[in-house]
Amino acid sequence: MSVIKRILLLFLVLMLLLPASACKKTQVSRSSDSSVISSDLLFARETVYSTKVLAYEDAVRVAELDSDPSYVYSKTIKTGAQEYILKELRVSRGQQVKEGDVIAVLQGTGNESDVRKLRLEIDYFIASCEETEENMADLIDKAASEPVNDSYDEEIRQLKVKKAQAAYDDYVLSSEYRLNTMMENLKKAEAQLELTYIYAPMDGFVKSVANGFKVGDRLKANSSLCVINSSAAVLFYAAHTGGNYVYNREVSLVVGRGSKKTTVTGRVVSSPEVLPKNIPGGGIYVAVNPADLKYGPDHAEMTVQYTMMKDALIIDKLAIDTDDGLAYVMLLDDGIVKKRYIVRGPSVGLQQTVLQGLNEGDELILSSYNKGVGGK
Repeated sequence: MSVIKRILLLFLVLMLLLPASACKKTQVSRSSDSSVISSDLLFARETVYSTKVLAYEDAVRVAELDSDPSYVYSKTIKTGAQEYILKELRVSRGQQVKEGDVIAVLQGTGNESDVRKLRLEIDYFIASCEETEENMADLIDKAASEPVNDSYDEEIRQLKVKKAQAAYDDYVLSSEYRLNTMMENLKKAEAQLELTYIYAPMDGFVKSVANGFKVGDRLKANSSLCVINSSAAVLFYAAHTGGNYVYNREVSLVVGRGSKKTTVTGRVVSSPEVLPKNIPGGGIYVAVNPADLKYGPDHAEMTVQYTMMKDALIIDKLAIDTDDGLAYVMLLDDGIVKKRYIVRGPSVGLQQTVLQGLNEGDELILSSYNKGVGGK
């Protein structure tokens, strides 16, 4: 048999002996460790980035502080140098008052029955005086009408008339004096029943009202009714500022408690940087317009908002990492991740201003995660 025939025969025998599964084509992939892995076991992985495109903006800082009202002038309102009965108290704590407003209504400690008695005595005395004066006038007329026979009788008649007239005049004078005295006593008694009105001496707010007083109480002389703070200058004081409340800075205040709150705008009128070093304290005073205080001055939550930097690049602090003390961030540039070192500026809460290292339009990577795609 020729060589060619032998080769053909051998090829046919091999084809008959080869398993059918061996004829199927298998795709394989090689991993990094040179092992062979079926393509059915491979998954493509895609990294997803959360980014922010940087743009210039103002860095605004907000600082909060508790404060309490302070006043330039206060006045204690008292009843006066005599005792009174409290008829009405028209003010309450925190109430705003105007100069001339009625604060309280008082009544003297007199007795109504004493007044009625004095009036009756005066009426009786006047009637008695009128009757007596008429009788004495009749005596004068009687003396003047007595008949006379000679000059001696005439002299006697004139003497009687003068005597009667003198008695009449003396009675009138003494009666008038007594009547005036009785009228003065009546006036004093009536004054003890008159109402006395206590007025607000200035525009302001009622800081406090005397406790324990109720209508009908007898008040001792010079009893304190309330304390009024002048509203000519309403200030709010805070002991600690942290350098945020500088002189002449505008401040927002939420004044009041519970449902009675008012939001007003004030201005820093005194702060440590404008005071001499020998003045202790370190706090600030904020002046507000009294007319804006709807419920009156009370404890306030003070907030100041100001621009710390204009046209700044601001990033999230969580996007910053450090390398041997140097701060850096990761940027995404046309799908390529790049590391960029930065110089940090002032911080604003959870935000960080950047002085150098970044430019407007840079795409900052905030976070990333791997996403699987493909496979079976």
